[in-house]
Amino acid sequence: ELDYQRRTVETAGAPMTMIDNLHWTYTWNVQPVVYGLQQVSVTAFDASGNRCAPATGKTAYEIKNSDPVKYVYVMQLTGISYTCGVAVDKDGYVYATSQDHSVRKFSPGGVLVKRWGSLGTGNGQFYYPGGIAAGPAGEIYVADEYNSRIQKFDSNGNFILKWGSLGSGNGQFNRQFDVTTDSQGFVYVVDRMNHRVQKFDSNGNFIFKFGGYGSGNGQFSQPLGVKVDASGNIYVADSFNQRVQKFGPNGNFLLKWGSYGAVDGKFNLPSSLAIDESGNVLVVDHYNHRIQKFDSNGNYLTKFGTLGRGDGQLNGPYGIALDASGLVYVSDFYNHRVVKFAPAF
Repeated sequence: ELDYQRRTVETAGAPMTMIDNLHWTYTWNVQPVVYGLQQVSVTAFDASGNRCAPATGKTAYEIKNSDPVKYVYVMQLTGISYTCGVAVDKDGYVYATSQDHSVRKFSPGGVLVKRWGSLGTGNGQFYYPGGIAAGPAGEIYVADEYNSRIQKFDSNGNFILKWGSLGSGNGQFNRQFDVTTDSQGFVYVVDRMNHRVQKFDSNGNFIFKFGGYGSGNGQFSQPLGVKVDASGNIYVADSFNQRVQKFGPNGNFLLKWGSYGAVDGKFNLPSSLAIDESGNVLVVDHYNHRIQKFDSNGNYLTKFGTLGRGDGQLNGPYGIALDASGLVYVSDFYNHRVVKFAPAF
């Protein structure tokens, strides 16, 4: 039998295929918490009751994901006007940008604890803020879209610094829509109307850029989202090309997936991304009102969300974020809320 995190599977009666006198293969259905290589203990017998290889012992088996993880509705965070971006900090606090030119901060339990910002061009003011990111040290970055700048705050909304202006030069922006950080604190900005991604240090100093307008590999058409995985690979929601592109840490093109449509694996304006601890990529599919999940090579795994206003439904979602335990937060734009989902195994 296999007992992994209280999931037990009896191997008795499982189909056995003989490879040779010493090797057999076994097949059974499992619902493990973690997919991939697991160390399991197996006792094997042939049809006459004779023990055969592999004997009891620790042996590596690859457990296939035949029943993908589902996501279920948990709760909603309200009191937001046209929610665009969402982020979760290292302590589980949730931040959301609101199109009333402000930011909301919620406790891990969903209680509003802070609001900051107003319409304007001064420090700490916004003009339609878009994406938002929580850095590894707890700092908060906001893509102040129509002010053509990034603003940096502490976790209580106190202004620290800003950078950017309207233009196409290094460190300038044209409708920058999303911002994210990597594990080292570097900042990545998706520069929508300049059709590129720019990388900065945590003080706003320009490092490099990649992209350019087009539909070829490594080119973009109004990208809206960017995220970085634990290995430094950069994923971009290439929104008007209806695809996701993956790049290496230096901006070198690796692969792409997606096209226009409503079936599994296709998109109608992919707008934001999140990456879980296994490297899987969750993509916000804006006009299909859903979230699609893929592995790191773009293979489709599952989806959740449908059009509506009920629990677990979405209407034009834009942003997405994960907390340390894998809970998913989605900015539900036209429903004026953030919706929280949990993985169900």
